[in-house]
Amino acid sequence: MLAQQLVQNLTKQVEEHEALLLLATNKTDIVKSGEIEALEKTMKQEQRHVLVMQKLEAERKEIVYRLMSGRPFEGAEPTLSECIEVIEGQGKTELLLLMSKLIEVVRQVKQVNELNQALLSQSLQFVNMTLSATTQQEPPTTYSKNQEKQPKRQPQSMFNVQA
Repeated sequence: MLAQQLVQNLTKQVEEHEALLLLATNKTDIVKSGEIEALEKTMKQEQRHVLVMQKLEAERKEIVYRLMSGRPFEGAEPTLSECIEVIEGQGKTELLLLMSKLIEVVRQVKQVNELNQALLSQSLQFVNMTLSATTQQEPPTTYSKNQEKQPKRQPQSMFNVQA
């Protein structure tokens, strides 16, 4: 019974991670195109998936603790590998398959997220460079005869912005 609950939980986790992978892949295209509204929408969708995954993870921990009650395990929490050792039959095979699927999907999500982070970092650098180029810099301070006669100028920006 607990083994089947664990299988169902991991199946849902794999589905949620696959949905997150799809969103992350779409986010790559969105970042490349610079669509801010679409990026915000995608991030909200990701947050919903993350909340669902947190709930599923809490459920998984509860199932694993119940499955491993009275049995020794290493560390603060029992691992999925330790649970698989305890389970026999078809459940063991299903759990092994789900564990490998989950590991692969998480690896892919991590890889796409690293790419997205690099793209966002490049975009931020471009924005900063453009902003620096469009903002006039105050001339360097040098000594001259007419220094007292020249009033100190405030740096002017191309944009008229007030806080």
